[in-house]
Order: sequence, then structure tokens, then C-alpha cells
Amino acid sequence: AGGGTPACEMAAMLLTQGLAESSLGEFSRATRTFGEGVALCEKDASAPPVLLVALLTGLGESRISADEFELAGRVLGRALTLAESSLPAGHARTATVLDALGLLQLRQGMTARAESSFRRALTILAGSLGPDHPDTASRSLTLASLLVREGRKSDAEPILDHARRVLETKRGPTHPDTLFAILTQAVIRIAADPAGAETMLRAAVDSWQTPEPHVTAGKLWNALAAAQYRRRRYGDAAASGRRSLEIMVSAVGREHRQTVIVMENLGQYLALAGRKRESASLRSEAEKIRRRRGWVERRTTVDIRTLLER
Repeated sequence: AGGGTPACEMAAMLLTQGLAESSLGEFSRATRTFGEGVALCEKDASAPPVLLVALLTGLGESRISADEFELAGRVLGRALTLAESSLPAGHARTATVLDALGLLQLRQGMTARAESSFRRALTILAGSLGPDHPDTASRSLTLASLLVREGRKSDAEPILDHARRVLETKRGPTHPDTLFAILTQAVIRIAADPAGAETMLRAAVDSWQTPEPHVTAGKLWNALAAAQYRRRRYGDAAASGRRSLEIMVSAVGREHRQTVIVMENLGQYLALAGRKRESASLRSEAEKIRRRRGWVERRTTVDIRTLLER
């Protein structure tokens, strides 16, 4: 959707580059890249609206990752206004904007608004692509994970069951989206059936095939550690937590919010395993990062539900 002018073609290249940078956790670079693409589109009257919407969405998402919520809100609000006024009704790109807006609302603690945004996005995709399309199934995991985090198990389970069936059939049993569905199902089971959850998660991590570091792999190992912790196997939990931390650091960096949660979880497992010095070092590092980034909440219990945020 780059259009015919050199400026549009360059903007389309910058969109691809920004998405790649975001996937590697290079959010500062992605912010600059998306911003350059937006500027090019704004100077070219022939730039297709769908391209500008995509760039604004990427810019908003990178702002969210940098905890720049006010800026993210402005950018995503502009993207949604443009999408609703310039794109056909029910366009998939509008759903992408709504999904990003829901993530921002979730990070700001506006859970009801986030759920509404996620449901609107899902309705658009189900209407345009169909309820059994893999993109629709993948997007439904965002809503399901929010419901799990809110303790609404009965609402989440039908969504997860359907998404997993579609993704296993159309993307394969080892695709990261399929494994994220399994991760979310396992998180539901951990409290009541940690042994069953551990079996699910062990099979998932053993089947992982994506060579590069990926946040879903890090989250699977983090959840496996939590299941082992529930079974009072603290040494195993520490080993799984260490693997989770290694993957998260490689995928999104040491100062990413979700990496810090993994770090804090690992600190607790290490303490329970009798490795007090290592535990104290990790907890101290996590606390310093929180203060430096202005994150006021401090984790004192094992946290796996927050990492269901996609």
C-alpha cells in the first residue's frame, strides 16, 4: 500500500523497518522510524490513508512500549479518526488501531474500555475475514488474555478453545500464536491443577521451533516456572525462570516491563531455593529499573497474568 510516489514507497519501507525493529524490542528506533514515515506521508497529498494509519498505529504502539502513554493516546486517537473517516467500514486496519488502543487503555488501568476496544476490533475482523480466519483467532487471544487477567475464566475459555482449534489447524500446533493460546489455557489451570499445567507448558516449550528469541517463548518458560513453584519444586522453578529471563532479555531488553516481572519472579524462586545472594541481586536490579522508569507498582508475589498482555 505504498502508493506510486517515491515518498510513499519510502514510507512503506519505513513501515516494514519499524515493524521489524519493534519485533526485536528496539522501541526507540522504531519510534524514530515510524515518525519519519508519518512525516513523509503528511508531505505527500497522494499518500493512501491506509499507509498513514498503519504508520500512526506503529508509532502509537512504540510509544506504549516506551511508557509514553499521553503521546500514544494522541497518536492512536488520530489513527482511529483517520481510519474511521477514510477507510471502508469494517476495514481490518481499523481493527488493528482498536487493538493498539485497547492495549494502551489496559496499561492505563482502564480495563472496561480496553475490553470494549478489543471486542470492537474482533467484531470487525470476524465480519471482514470470518470467525474462523487465523487472524481473527489470533486477535481473539488479546481479549481472552484480558478476561483471564480479570479472573473471568468462564468468559475466556470458549474464546480460547475456538482460537486454539483454528490456529492449530491453519497455522500449525507449534506456531507462536497457537502456543500463546496454550499458554493462556495453562495459566487458567495453574492454581487448581499445577501438575496438569506443567505438562501442557513442558510440551509447549519442547515443541518451540522459532529460532530467534520470542516473547511468547519467554512467557511459556515463566509460566512453567510458576507451575513448578506451585508444586514446591523451587530449584526447577529457578531454572525455568532463568531460561525465561534469558529469552526476554534477548527479545525485548532488560528494562522492558515484562522482563522486570520475570526478573522479580525469578528472585522469589531463587530465595525459596536457598540462593539468597542471587535473589537479592536480582530484586535490587528490578527495583532500580522500576524507580528509573517511574513504575510505582512493586511485585511481592509471583506474577504470571500480567505477562498475558500481548
